[in-house]
Amino acid sequence: MNTNLPPSEQPKATEIRPNNHALIGLVVIAIGGFFLLRNFGLVDWEFNWWAFFLLIPAGGISMNVWQEYQHNGKQFTYDLRNKLVVSAIILLTAFMLLTGLDWDRYWPLFLILGGVAVLFNAIGSSRHEG
Repeated sequence: MNTNLPPSEQPKATEIRPNNHALIGLVVIAIGGFFLLRNFGLVDWEFNWWAFFLLIPAGGISMNVWQEYQHNGKQFTYDLRNKLVVSAIILLTAFMLLTGLDWDRYWPLFLILGGVAVLFNAIGSSRHEG
């Protein structure tokens, strides 16, 4: 930024404002369509239906990560890697709840995901990136 310009004339920093409305709309439509089919007896699948709502924040975080990745010149920063891992944890939780996987058997997946997060941050560049 040019410091010789008065504040009112200095270029403004570009803000990333994720437009997740389309994703949220599609998720809500899919959930509503599934419940409609279920009410008419066309789908007979008993599950933790409320786990679908975990997909909304996971999708929002993932979309935000993609937009920031594009904005940063296709560079994964420390913060982006951490957001991606948070999204993966939420997705894994939703998947386990929706499919009825046995938590007693599959809980080590969360440890593996945590190890992947640590590895990504160790291989990636420093914490104070761009």
